[in-house]
Amino acid sequence: MPQSRTTKTITALVIAMTVGTFLLIALETEPIMPPSPALTAEGEGPVATAVADTAVPLDTERWRHIVLHSPAEGEDIAQRCHFVVRGSQVTASDAWRSQQPRRHVRQLVRGHDYSSDSIGICVMTDFFRAGPSEAEFEAAVRLVTTLQQACGIDRARVLLPRDLNGSLPAANRFFARHLTERLLRVDE
Repeated sequence: MPQSRTTKTITALVIAMTVGTFLLIALETEPIMPPSPALTAEGEGPVATAVADTAVPLDTERWRHIVLHSPAEGEDIAQRCHFVVRGSQVTASDAWRSQQPRRHVRQLVRGHDYSSDSIGICVMTDFFRAGPSEAEFEAAVRLVTTLQQACGIDRARVLLPRDLNGSLPAANRFFARHLTERLLRVDE
C-alpha cells in the first residue's frame, strides 16, 4: 500500500508540473525590460526624460550616427528631426517615441542613407551665422552624450551638416572643436 501512495503522489506531482508548464507557455508575454542605466530620468533632468520617452523599447541596434542640424538648412528641418533643442529645452518627436527613422538627411552621402540609421537633432540656432547660447550648447551636449551612452555611438559618428554636405559653410559658430572634446569615446 505505501508504494501505491508514493506512486500516486509522484504521478500527481508530474501531472501538475506538466500542466503548469503548458499554462505558463500559453500565458507567456514579452519580458519587461529594465530601463537602460543611461536612460533613467531620475535626477538626470529633462534631457534623459526626453530620450527615455519612447512607446517601444529603445532600438539601440538601429541608431549608428547622430546628426546635428540647424534651421539654416531649411524651414522644415525641425519637423524632420527626432529631437529639437530650443534654449535649454529638449523635445522628442513622435518618430523618436516610436523608434522610427526620419528623413532629416535628404540625400545619400557617399552612397549611405544617413536618415535610416541616424538620430537627427535640430539645434534651433543658425549656427552658420551665430553660435548657440550657452544653455543651448549645454542641452545639445547633454542630449548627444546621453544618446551616445544609450546607443553606443562613438564621437566620430556625431556629425554636423558640413560633414554630410560639403556645399554648406563650416559650422564654426557651433564650436565644433568644443563639442567634440565633450563627446564620449565609445568602443565599437
